[in-house]
Amino acid sequence: MKHTILFLTAFLFTQITFAQSVSYPDIDSKGEKDVYIKSIETTEYSTNVTFIHKNSKSSGHYILLNPPGHKDAYYIRINGAKFNLLSTQNIGNKDGITAVMPNETIEFSAKFEKIPSYTTTLDLIEGVTGTWGFYGVRINKQNATSSEAEKFRIDYDLVSLYNRHLS
Repeated sequence: MKHTILFLTAFLFTQITFAQSVSYPDIDSKGEKDVYIKSIETTEYSTNVTFIHKNSKSSGHYILLNPPGHKDAYYIRINGAKFNLLSTQNIGNKDGITAVMPNETIEFSAKFEKIPSYTTTLDLIEGVTGTWGFYGVRINKQNATSSEAEKFRIDYDLVSLYNRHLS
């Protein structure tokens, strides 16, 4: 019994994307004791930072993040390069503030332009006059959870199977 298998013009395409997620990164210094970085996630298109604000004061107060494009909008600084804020979630901006009562914890996030994949340390700065600055935020691979996703696609222009006994 003779079988013939013929594969013509097979093409294998591999695309590798890199994503990194760091929970509670080490920080050299910060400007506000009630604000913490819960996580920093880099994706193919953006850098996402999740914050936690725990009001340790005896009275309630309002918190906000200035919107993208504002002079006091958050940005990421890496070796002098600036990566701008794109959007925020679960926190008011300049026109809408968020109330935080005593001992209440609020979780919110900010999306920034994509940072380079080789980044190990960054600064998060709240514009010109903001106090929520984080300096020396370490996102190196030692405290990161990395995930590489591989996508495979196989294209065959012509696949032919021949078995003369089945004809």
